[in-house]
Amino acid sequence: MGYDIGWAIVGEQPLARDELVDLKAHVAKWAKRIVGYDLLVATSVHPQIQAHFMLRPQRAKDAVYDEHYDGDGAGGFAFDVIDTIWDAMEKLRAIVPRHEVLVQDDFFGYRWDGRKFDTTKLDLEWPSWDAEGWIALGTLALPALQERFADRPTGLRPAPAVKPRKKRQRNPYLGPLGWDEDGGERFVGPWAWPPAPEPERPFFERLDEAQAVARESLANETALVSPVAAYELNNPVAGDIEKVLDELVHLAVNEVTNISDEDRARLGLDLPRSPDRWTVREAIAKCLATRWPEQATALFLDRAGEWISSMVVADLTRVVFAAVTPTSVLQARVVDVWQRFIVDPDKSRYVTDYLRPLLPLAFDAALEALRAPLPALERDLGQEAIKTLAFSGPRAADGLSVLVACIRRDRRHPLWERLREWTLAAFDRLETVRGGVPSVLIEIASGEVRMSSVYRVVARDPERGLEFLDRLRDCTGLAEYSVDLLDAFPDHVAYEAKAVQLLSHPFWRVRMWAISRVHYAMREGAAAAVWATFVDSDVDVEDRDRERFVSGKGPYDRKGWLAEAARHGVAELPALPTAVEGLSSRCPDHRSWAIGFVDKRRRVADAATLVLADELDLALSHRGHARAAIAWARWRVLIDDLPVDLAGRSAWARERLDGVPAELRAVAERGAETVALEYPPGRFALSAAELDVLDRLEQDIASRGEELLAR
Repeated sequence: MGYDIGWAIVGEQPLARDELVDLKAHVAKWAKRIVGYDLLVATSVHPQIQAHFMLRPQRAKDAVYDEHYDGDGAGGFAFDVIDTIWDAMEKLRAIVPRHEVLVQDDFFGYRWDGRKFDTTKLDLEWPSWDAEGWIALGTLALPALQERFADRPTGLRPAPAVKPRKKRQRNPYLGPLGWDEDGGERFVGPWAWPPAPEPERPFFERLDEAQAVARESLANETALVSPVAAYELNNPVAGDIEKVLDELVHLAVNEVTNISDEDRARLGLDLPRSPDRWTVREAIAKCLATRWPEQATALFLDRAGEWISSMVVADLTRVVFAAVTPTSVLQARVVDVWQRFIVDPDKSRYVTDYLRPLLPLAFDAALEALRAPLPALERDLGQEAIKTLAFSGPRAADGLSVLVACIRRDRRHPLWERLREWTLAAFDRLETVRGGVPSVLIEIASGEVRMSSVYRVVARDPERGLEFLDRLRDCTGLAEYSVDLLDAFPDHVAYEAKAVQLLSHPFWRVRMWAISRVHYAMREGAAAAVWATFVDSDVDVEDRDRERFVSGKGPYDRKGWLAEAARHGVAELPALPTAVEGLSSRCPDHRSWAIGFVDKRRRVADAATLVLADELDLALSHRGHARAAIAWARWRVLIDDLPVDLAGRSAWARERLDGVPAELRAVAERGAETVALEYPPGRFALSAAELDVLDRLEQDIASRGEELLAR
């Protein structure tokens, strides 16, 4: 693009007030990324252009210093500015769909072709910067506009010399770091010459001033008044509440934080001096819920098609909908929104988050959808109907019963496996999960489960949680995860005591993960005690784990770590077993890690032991354990007489039993299949008696749901 870049909103109709509010929020947002970004809006009738602006992107070496921005010279590369301007133009188009957004530089014009801005010839007369009848939406003032595009900006100091930095940092105003042409590190990113400093004046104050001039011109019959000037902006609360609500929502959606004192008082926002976007969002939600809950609820339901996919608006609706009193009229509107968007493939997944506090009003609609088998429903429809039951508030007991009844009904359906996990995950959204535990246990025992929220359902059960996690620790691939789930157990004292026990677990990774689950007061001491057992042991701790658990400490020898643990009142822990001893571990993850470690270390003295461990591993794979892979070809490079086949290696190992641990000697003496029977199964399993008890419990819970589904 050329040296100067300008953009204009073109159309015969003046900008409406709601468009002005959106444009003001747009300018406030993008001015944080592009220094000097703004729009000049027409305050009187213009034949073509309703708003326009122009910038001159600069390279880093031409940077100027401005006290408003953090420190080392506000600068940027021209191409970064240009790319960001194109992003801003696409957002600008969405705000003014009745108008056309045109872009122009020193060489070309650009018009939207349906996919992108493409080059074209523009027959457009750009207004001069000193023309009257325009007002800036941002913080720029008219006297500074001419000066900002001169060869040298006035009133600004040159940038200070840039010093190389040792450590890369990030400036929130100017984007990522880059390297200037002289090799020194400096902030780069979207940038243009900033305006000369001038006291900020509220937007509506300046617009009112422009309107007063326009009205005076009308009285003198010297000019026509734009419809923009006809809006009564001084006290919109009394005039049109819907416009105020719309303005508040758009302030939240566009993450505007620089709200003037006048606008805060006018809109009733209780904000600190320099709020962040979260504080502004909370204040807007509180304002809507306390001042206009019914009107705001109506607006959110009417505009659901536009806002339903916005997480920001969903944060507002959770507060506003909770403050409104349910009525039959409101229920009809909620059901209408639920039914309209639950079948929309692009919006169905947002329905329950958007309507969360009002979902009890849609309970019957969800029940009607679930009368059909879950595998027969569209995935999004089934998921959102189940989530509606989970968030059914006063009818939570009925929702739980219906959900369990659906699982019992559809469990034998040929397509049940593909939707089993997300159906069970709905239990984790309930405040109390005990009613769903029997169904979840039955399903975990019947097949593989990957979703963490399914395991969390049982971990949250005050009766079965800890016992379940103990059994889960003996399942393939779940040892560390079972420790991570401890915090789901509701009794903190009990799960912290369990974590202390796990600090002595034979698998070093379980010990390490248990550190984060002990009481916070002893975590530093627990970390030191665990790291003392790692010194001179067979472990392969990664740097990220060391950074997480013992950042800033050590490296100490064993004596130093024990002294650090004693300083925090933590006793010495049992020593870790060696990797060779871990080859016969009852914990599948420990045994799998030990096989990989010994195979990678590749000591000739461990060969016979590893052969017997491989035999045991093969026998355990027949009982649900994962099979480990050993690179025997690499071992044969070290051992010339090592046989190629399993049977040959087994006979070879039995001739070399000296130094083999007793647990693996049993494999040579009694056979791998016999020894494997003494190990727990590799996946979660239930006995016939346990299944019978859980089935009866599930039937009792589902009885009420079966009645509701049969109506």
